[in-house]
Amino acid sequence: MNETLHTVDLPPGRAITLPATPDQALLVLRGRIWLTRSGDPDDHFLDTGQRIDLGEGGERVVVEAVNGPAQCCLVPGSSLVIDEPMPA
Repeated sequence: MNETLHTVDLPPGRAITLPATPDQALLVLRGRIWLTRSGDPDDHFLDTGQRIDLGEGGERVVVEAVNGPAQCCLVPGSSLVIDEPMPA
């Protein structure tokens, strides 16, 4: 099955809210992002290749590019941890 990924370009200095649906994760394709979400007391900083699960849906997820533009996408989730960066 071929699914269309929801890719988001993030200009620096502008926070956006993303829809969080069940069993999705956010994957950073390029750059560095700051992420905060409802129900989570921690802020998260993710670099290219890192991902974070967005949980069970209904969360408010806010992301912003850090130190320049960034790009991320929503992908199927698999765990509730931040993964290590993908090998180059």
